[in-house]
Amino acid sequence: ADFIMSLGDNFYFTGVHDANDKRFQETFEDVFSDRALRNIPWYVL
Repeated sequence: ADFIMSLGDNFYFTGVHDANDKRFQETFEDVFSDRALRNIPWYVL
């Protein structure tokens, strides 16, 4: 793939509180951590 376009609702139901919220780790970083995804640009809408 040339890029990844993220259109999902990763951070809902309660949203996030700040940039250090554990929700980023739990719903994004832990889920999309495969080595194949590391060098592909992400576009988040």
